[in-house]
Amino acid sequence: MNSNFLTIYNGAVITRREVIKKGFVKVKAGKIVEVGSGTYRKADLERAIDAKGNYIVPGFIDLHTHGGGGASVMEAEAQALDKMAEYKFSQGVTGFLATTLTASPEKLKETCQTVADYMKSSTAKANLWGVHLEGPYLNYQQRGAHCQVHLRTPDLEEFKAWQQILGAKLKLLTLAPELEGAAELIKHAQEAGVVVAAGHTAASYRELQQAIDWGVSQGTHLFNGMAGFHHRQPGPAGACLNTPGVSVELIVDGQHLHWGAVDLVLKAKDLEKIILVTDSISATGLGDGNYNLGDLEVQVKSGVARLQSGALAGSLLTLREALRNIVAMTKLNLVEAVKLVTLNPARSLGIASQKGSLSKGKDADLVIFDQDFDIKLTLLEGRVVYNSLF
Repeated sequence: MNSNFLTIYNGAVITRREVIKKGFVKVKAGKIVEVGSGTYRKADLERAIDAKGNYIVPGFIDLHTHGGGGASVMEAEAQALDKMAEYKFSQGVTGFLATTLTASPEKLKETCQTVADYMKSSTAKANLWGVHLEGPYLNYQQRGAHCQVHLRTPDLEEFKAWQQILGAKLKLLTLAPELEGAAELIKHAQEAGVVVAAGHTAASYRELQQAIDWGVSQGTHLFNGMAGFHHRQPGPAGACLNTPGVSVELIVDGQHLHWGAVDLVLKAKDLEKIILVTDSISATGLGDGNYNLGDLEVQVKSGVARLQSGALAGSLLTLREALRNIVAMTKLNLVEAVKLVTLNPARSLGIASQKGSLSKGKDADLVIFDQDFDIKLTLLEGRVVYNSLF
């Protein structure tokens, strides 16, 4: 056997269409070269990982995460990004976007520069793929856990300054499209290859339809941070649900959405347009206590993060938990559900030809988890980056 090959065997392989029992994934030079079914013994293979009967799935992708494991994007420190990335590996995440919060121009510029510098360094963790700018161009009425002091209307020159710092690492922008100046910014960002999402918005149904024509292609944490759905005023959620080409984020932690609302989305949208996200904060993975979310104080009690006002303040969710929850609480099977944390976010970023499924020629980003969705092994481009399997 050629020592350049790595074979992960004796697992239930989740592909785009089926579960392969007694499956294997063969890797060479960081790429998947074969996926199939067969019985192996470790002694028969020069380099091998025994999955021990657990599930083998593509690596998880989180498009919306502010922190985790005690680290926050807004700390604007390389050490914090490193800590966050390591925590993400332990949760099966092989790709994530560092998601900002509304802050002063100076703080956002500093944060963008820190991420840009970190990603250029030789020691950077390769699961950090870029930046999701959530804010500061958000509606005051739907600001949620964003600091009201720094909310402002869309500023194309400020956005161009972020682009100059981040280049192609600026992946996703969330804004309220009804704000003055949004049209020009949406068109510019979309033409530059940045995914534009509507979020923290009080837009009417008609206003959001117009924004979709300008280039909005995604809804940020659907229903949360949005004007409410009403049968005479379906608002931004109604426009997202009723437009086939628009993807939607869901936070399925049992707090942000009633499961009836989740079922509604599953019936209204094509499955490929639904993306599970965490919206996680630095307290994720830690216990109850008091924490900071940007400039705001957050209390975590009984596993729920809230502002002093009682409003939800991000989540403590991980993608493995999101996957477990949606399988337990809906009629989705595991093959369908896995796409919501793998292939669908890859499609959103336009990288589904490289990431998001266990297919020949794609990057060997994969995760092994057990029947309780506990992560046992995470591989990034064929390298073991987290291991509790052996």
